[in-house]
Amino acid sequence: MKRLIASLILIAFSTTVSAAQLPAGFEPVEKSLIEQQLQQDVTKDLDKEAAPKTVEKSSNWWKWALGILVVGGIAAAAGGGGGGGSTPSPSGTTPTSGSGTVTW
Repeated sequence: MKRLIASLILIAFSTTVSAAQLPAGFEPVEKSLIEQQLQQDVTKDLDKEAAPKTVEKSSNWWKWALGILVVGGIAAAAGGGGGGGSTPSPSGTTPTSGSGTVTW
């Protein structure tokens, strides 16, 4: 039954389309608009290719300065720089030169 109804709908639709005699292609107005758009696109592409490419030479000093600051910040955060890197002596004792006993 579903196939019969679907077939009837398809037949009814196809007869209305053929009876309306719809044009096979674009409408004349749409066709001229599409041609104009294509022509504009082509001229834009040709203008882009024909235009000479200019290279701007700008100063990069600020990029170098920013890079140095970033590297310095990373080094400071990692603990670079500073003293000799030795650990402080325990409180109450002072290291002396001379003879002494050190145990680990």
